[in-house]
Amino acid sequence: MYWPERPFRGIRPVLAAVVLVFLAVLTIASAAMPGADIAAPDLPVAASQADTGESGKSDLDLYRRIGNRVAAGDDYHAAAANEHRAANYPMRPFFVVRLPTLAWFYAFAGDAGVLAVTMLLLFANAFAWSARADSAGERVATVLLVLVAGAALINPDIRLLHDMWAGLLLSLSLALWRPGRWWPALLLAALALFIRELALPFVLLWVAFAIFARRWREVAMLGAVLVLFAVGLAAHADAVAAIRLPGDLASPGWSGMSGPAVYFEGLHMLTMLVLAPAWISGPVAVLGLFGFLSTGGRTGWFAALWLIGLVVMMALFARAGNWYWAALALPLPLVGLALAPRGFADLILSLRRGAAAGRT
Repeated sequence: MYWPERPFRGIRPVLAAVVLVFLAVLTIASAAMPGADIAAPDLPVAASQADTGESGKSDLDLYRRIGNRVAAGDDYHAAAANEHRAANYPMRPFFVVRLPTLAWFYAFAGDAGVLAVTMLLLFANAFAWSARADSAGERVATVLLVLVAGAALINPDIRLLHDMWAGLLLSLSLALWRPGRWWPALLLAALALFIRELALPFVLLWVAFAIFARRWREVAMLGAVLVLFAVGLAAHADAVAAIRLPGDLASPGWSGMSGPAVYFEGLHMLTMLVLAPAWISGPVAVLGLFGFLSTGGRTGWFAALWLIGLVVMMALFARAGNWYWAALALPLPLVGLALAPRGFADLILSLRRGAAAGRT
């Protein structure tokens, strides 16, 4: 009703031709974009060398050390502060210290528990998205491509990446949303928000969709989640401020203006695409976005806008070392790739109808 299904189905042939040409140009441009084939660090780093000092330690090492200290009985914020200082990581602003949710879970469940839950989330994504497929072939492609998107989870350190957890939760939330059964989706999105604050744009986009559709009860519950998150974030900020010292480092900020290449690099490094040439990640991102646009509906439009918003956010604010923010989208770009043939079929059918009309 509110979000048209299959928007490319039945469009005028001249428009279909324009869409295909524009898609071809965008795909080629994404593959040739400067910087898209530049190798990234083995693991994401906190910021610049000014942030990490001479230690060269990665964020993921930091998360594991903090989790181990919490498991040993240390207070999370005290453990985080000590580890940040030991590795010359910044303590300002407060959100460079991650929210404690994932560290608490790691301390409780250990590596085995983290592995079990991340695998559960990955396969739940594969099942939930394949359930939306139109055909057996699309279903198989969706499952395989979701597994391609989650291949990095074989690395025990990547399983401690907050952005990866948030991406799996947000993508599953979107797949499970139904007009009369949105509670499971809400709980998943809320959990993602309390793991990684960068999930906030996803929740705000959901609020906008709910307002547009006049789903007021949904708006109210989303508002309640946002209030709880604000309270939790304020408590986290106070806890960080209470243990901050005058000499603690500050982050250089987030004004990288790196362009879309940093998003493409993230897709390459965090998925099985790492086995392919680096230039392929740009076309995958473009065609994945096209897949969701071509299916339409509430889910398709939401996924497309979320992906566009994340690319814009990373292009404007991410530094070169922040490519791992792309995990917030996983496995959506690969799911969209499985859906892209729908769009091509609609566009080609429109062109054929135009050609047949021209012959009569």
